[in-house]
Amino acid sequence: ARGTLTKLASDGVKMVHPQLIHPQTRRKLMRSFRKIFVACSLILTVTLGSLVVANGAEIVWRKHYGIAAAESAPTNKPILVQFKAGWCSSCVRMSRQTMAEAQVAEYVNAAYIPLLIDADENPDLVSSFHVETLPASLIVSPNLKILARWEGYRSVIEFMRDLTQVCPKQTAMPVNVPL
Repeated sequence: ARGTLTKLASDGVKMVHPQLIHPQTRRKLMRSFRKIFVACSLILTVTLGSLVVANGAEIVWRKHYGIAAAESAPTNKPILVQFKAGWCSSCVRMSRQTMAEAQVAEYVNAAYIPLLIDADENPDLVSSFHVETLPASLIVSPNLKILARWEGYRSVIEFMRDLTQVCPKQTAMPVNVPL
């Protein structure tokens, strides 16, 4: 009779019918299983999220103008200065759509010294560069002269077209970005 209530699984683990477990013990076990499930889900989510970032191209932004200028001179690469603000919806959109595109990131990292400036934290740079609308993108030569400026949101196609017109010698454009 006892054999009908418990049985050995194929791997030798003794299985107990759920109705034989005390209800309070069953609730504790279910809470434990839920915690383990949530923890495993969280770990999996974080792991998969980091794999996506690691495999996708990302712009390597500099945060200080002086550092970008010092890096620009010996490499002879122009600086891409990107002005943004957290409250600016067009800035957020451009960051999430245009700048997050792998093709844009690869091109910007190869052809430019990227510099990201928060307009609220750097009002002196905003006024020095005469930025009136956000987002604003400026190309500054290695000898610190402004070569080009665009204000407002730019799609991937518009942004790539603008970048390649400023630096025509940088022709390593991704193949599938139409101009």
